[in-house]
Amino acid sequence: MKTTFGWLKTHLDTKAPLEAIVDRLVMLGHDVEGVENRAAGLEPFSVALVISAERHPNADRLKVCLVDTGKAQVQVVCGAPNAHTGMKGVFAPAGTVIPRTGALLKETVIRGVASRGMLCSAYELGLGEDHEGIIELPEEAPVGALYASYAGLGDTVLDIKVTPNRADCLGVRGIARDLAASGLGRLKPLDATPVAGQFCSAIGIHIEDHSACPLFLGRHLRGVRNGPSPDWLRRRLEAIGLRPISTLVDITNFLTYDLDRPLHVFDAGRLRGDLTVRFARPGETLLALNGQEYALDAEITAIADEAGVQSLGGVIGGEATGCTEATTEVLIEAALFDAVRTAATGRRLNISSDARYRFERGLDPAFVRDGLEIATRLMLDLCGGEASEIITAGEVPDWRRRYVLRAERPRTLGGLDVPPGESAAILTALGFAVERLAGGDLAVEPPSWRGDVEGEADLVEEVVRIKGYDLVAPVPLDRETALSRSSLTLRQRRGELVRRTLAARGLVEAVTFSFISASEAELFGGARPELRRGATPIAAMRTRRCSSWVRSIATTSRRGRPWSRQECGRGRPSPGTGAKPRGTWISTTSRPRHSPHSPQWARRRTTSRSRPIRPLGIIPGGRACCGSGQRCSALSASFTRQSSRHSMRGRRSPASRCSSTKSPSRARVAPSRSFICRCFSRSSATSPLSSIASCRPRPCCAPPAVSTASSSRRSASSMSTRELASPKAKSRSPSPSCFNPRSAP
Repeated sequence: MKTTFGWLKTHLDTKAPLEAIVDRLVMLGHDVEGVENRAAGLEPFSVALVISAERHPNADRLKVCLVDTGKAQVQVVCGAPNAHTGMKGVFAPAGTVIPRTGALLKETVIRGVASRGMLCSAYELGLGEDHEGIIELPEEAPVGALYASYAGLGDTVLDIKVTPNRADCLGVRGIARDLAASGLGRLKPLDATPVAGQFCSAIGIHIEDHSACPLFLGRHLRGVRNGPSPDWLRRRLEAIGLRPISTLVDITNFLTYDLDRPLHVFDAGRLRGDLTVRFARPGETLLALNGQEYALDAEITAIADEAGVQSLGGVIGGEATGCTEATTEVLIEAALFDAVRTAATGRRLNISSDARYRFERGLDPAFVRDGLEIATRLMLDLCGGEASEIITAGEVPDWRRRYVLRAERPRTLGGLDVPPGESAAILTALGFAVERLAGGDLAVEPPSWRGDVEGEADLVEEVVRIKGYDLVAPVPLDRETALSRSSLTLRQRRGELVRRTLAARGLVEAVTFSFISASEAELFGGARPELRRGATPIAAMRTRRCSSWVRSIATTSRRGRPWSRQECGRGRPSPGTGAKPRGTWISTTSRPRHSPHSPQWARRRTTSRSRPIRPLGIIPGGRACCGSGQRCSALSASFTRQSSRHSMRGRRSPASRCSSTKSPSRARVAPSRSFICRCFSRSSATSPLSSIASCRPRPCCAPPAVSTASSSRRSASSMSTRELASPKAKSRSPSPSCFNPRSAP
């Protein structure tokens, strides 16, 4: 939303300086993204009179102009085709910096003729894109006057960021209303006096679907003269970056930004029959005002006559019925369009317009007729002609609603103690209808332009916003203890340490789904009945709440790719023992880089000397063993290490079986996740899942341990923590992937 300081003062009677206006807008919730003084770079430019314009003696397309700057007469070589004797233009003396290019203007000699200045175009001043000729000013322009002051360019431009819920502030009057309610001036009254109709229009308006367009008003004007806009209108539009087109079109653009009331004008002479608001039909197209042709569908709200679609409701008009300089009669459109349909139409067709931007955020339903009356009066004043009676289709939707603001809510919800009388005054200044109730409560009716107010909390927000967010005292939260404590628990810190350590050694963490199918869960002994999913949409696909990394490992192994798995958890006692948790375990499993049936694997088996590898380690306080004191084979059953490369390699042990067949005789700390002892046989299918399925599942109370090829060699998983960290243990397992449990916090 852009406006100028002078434009803002047409609605706000204030003596506050610009700096105070900007600060107050920020405190009201409207961030000011830019404050631009366009006259800052135009101070050297002045109004000049061309005394003579003679042909250059050495160039056919150049002219030698004698220019009166009000202080002296200066010779200028100019190449503009519209330079002629007696015209007034914008002169820049030598030493001036051109705003568009940043070039320094110097005295120079062009084809043997000296040039001591420059006659400028709008493009060179950064005021437009027209660079075909120099600026030609009216005859009444005072010679020697500063061009920025004469053209009204000294008016500062404000670029305001409006939040999506505040559609009422997409007009200058809405910004002025907020400033006036905050005590920074007085809101000027708006003249919306009805214009008497002189005739009945022959053009009718019909609505087929009132959900897409609840209200459509039209007015027929005839005998109008469409031409260039007056200077005051052109300057305001140019200041906010809009290109003036013609008086009729410029008035609709002006009211869009001034009063937040988008309008559209049809050339009534080009319409065929009545206008109908309906959904577009398949195969219909529209050549829009932006020169693009769009294919329409049945979800688009269209405004059509007997010849076809002439406009898209709330988005853009059609070129076939657009106004030109030859237009003598027009039909003004003022309507309400559904916000959701308007937004969907713009997104589907990739059309962005000022009208769409406002309709999709919601407009004032009670201001449609007033906006049409103001536009009618402005067009009659600038273009002449006479107006018809207003053509009405539909009705104003019911927007009235009522909420109660309790006296204590600004303090309990907003943190600011505001007396009920002051709250009533603030809401009244914002346009709310307020009625006092018993006990200091207020019955409040929001105005029609505040569609974002939907309850008591919004009323509290309005009161605190106008009163001042900076007045809300900071209140610290109560602490349970005087000393601050870490936000991470010991278990979280240990888990993060393990993840960082494994990631530093080349492992990549995979986050899989929390549910797997019942058939996969049965391979691991099933799951408890309370973990089975009920009748939900995903029940047919994943019915057991169990880790699904098994499927990922199976797919990776089937494709012959290396994999590793790491899990960590808190120790827990074996079932039925009642012992307390005593620690945390960490374990990893790994798959070799090559398939067990590949030639690389065969060569590695025959030529490399391998030995068992211990797990990464066991955090002090926990043990990883069965109650019988024996070791169980883990998921991968055995590991080998390529001693030459110091990297982890693994293979499946041939027809191994779980070495622990007895129930635990006494309580031991077991991992928080129940693991299943599995046996991988090289003679079975290549998929690990099929190998698992061939074995009888049996729960194991230990985390993944290491089975040894030789019973005489002691398993590393049976070592104590002190032994794992000893130099001797390190010499037996020099793998860089090993984890030192002493580094755990």
